[in-house]
Amino acid sequence: MTTTVSPAIYDTDQTGRILQDVTRPNKDDLYLWLRILEKVKYAYGLDEDLARLRIHSDSWTGNKMKEAKRQWLFYRLTLKLSWPVAFYYFCHYAVFGLIKYLR
Repeated sequence: MTTTVSPAIYDTDQTGRILQDVTRPNKDDLYLWLRILEKVKYAYGLDEDLARLRIHSDSWTGNKMKEAKRQWLFYRLTLKLSWPVAFYYFCHYAVFGLIKYLR
């Protein structure tokens, strides 16, 4: 099994040590970020790339239908959101994904 590690930099004095849970079947990097953001009031993004991700057409992120299914399952199974709340966030995910794709 191949795993990837999210390039997360955070202040452990504020959050404690939070490790990426690679045993999760999907979205382990997003889950790490959400766990970090639960501990702090705000976060900053950088304008420079500190890491690059190669996406292949046969990878999870390269196949948009598989990725959409993974996102839905993340909302429902990992975050345990109700169906209406998960649908709300999934619509945002889909719309912003489409906008990004069309640019």
